[in-house]
Amino acid sequence: MDLAHVCARPNVSFRHVDIFSSQLPALVRREAEGAAVCIAVGMHLCGPLSPRLIDLAFAVDAIDALLLCPCCLKGGHGKAVAVTAKERGCDPYALLIETLRAICEREIESERSPAAPAAPAAPAAPAAPDGEGAGAPPSRVQVVVDTEMLSPRNVFLALRKGKRSPRCEPCV
Repeated sequence: MDLAHVCARPNVSFRHVDIFSSQLPALVRREAEGAAVCIAVGMHLCGPLSPRLIDLAFAVDAIDALLLCPCCLKGGHGKAVAVTAKERGCDPYALLIETLRAICEREIESERSPAAPAAPAAPAAPAAPDGEGAGAPPSRVQVVVDTEMLSPRNVFLALRKGKRSPRCEPCV
């Protein structure tokens, strides 16, 4: 894999790792030491890799934000989304995006009230066009479609965690 473009940036690091490794959280913490901001990036993550990266992002305090471009419907989670999409008559990839967004929103809500147990993830209903309910605070999860991307899997989920890292200056 040619990563010359990554190596050219002093503030970006790439590690080829097993995302399910029990050592990954410690590796992320070590990599984030001294960094102003730590953003977990997952490009075209298949099947269970997308939910795993979301879990990792919320489990590791050193991660300030997440940028995720999910790929396909593999594994048990993907099958559940595909079945639900067929039942609802909607696009499976669009439902995957909404489901991952709902997982992110649930994790954000559990940050706000850690005593509340999180419900098991289920395929989400599509969000309102503006993504917000009446009177709801602005979401920290954004869904962005990149129409210039040469792939049908061109949707990004971007989120910022609620707890601002002490090493991060407030954005203006």
